Amino acid sequence: MISGIAFGVALFSLIAVGRYHSHITAVLSDMETIVLNKDKVQKQIQEIDALDRYFKREFNLDLTNVNMEGFVFRALDDLKAHFQNAVINVNRFENSGDARELPVAISTPVRNYATVLDYVHYLESFTLPDFEIRQMTISRGQVGEVTMSINGSFVMPALQAGAQT
Repeated sequence: MISGIAFGVALFSLIAVGRYHSHITAVLSDMETIVLNKDKVQKQIQEIDALDRYFKREFNLDLTNVNMEGFVFRALDDLKAHFQNAVINVNRFENSGDARELPVAISTPVRNYATVLDYVHYLESFTLPDFEIRQMTISRGQVGEVTMSINGSFVMPALQAGAQT
């Protein structure tokens, strides 16, 4: 009986050590991958920094005096052109941490689900400024007309005066 218990403990220990070894091997492999990727990422950062310095030097780019709100107003004009039958309401700019936001409310008639997807895809395609959809509702009116309402914001990074870019 004692030999059975000893055999069970030895078998359990062998299985535990085997699993431990497998996990340690996987962790070491992951760490090697991280180290390799870290070097690649650092190289890419250096290339981007060099490209950034090149553009600043060759094109005299200085983003410290750029009116970021101009980008938002241009995007708002594009939005108005795309949503031709829509009612678009805009509020004041708001500061939220390291970003400037322009709240926008859109109400537009939609014909079908494909139109809804097209409008949402269009809004999600904005990158600079980004458009963040906060709420979206689809409702049916009294005449059977379907209306989509979207509340969201154009979001731009807030550049600090004199900041290094």
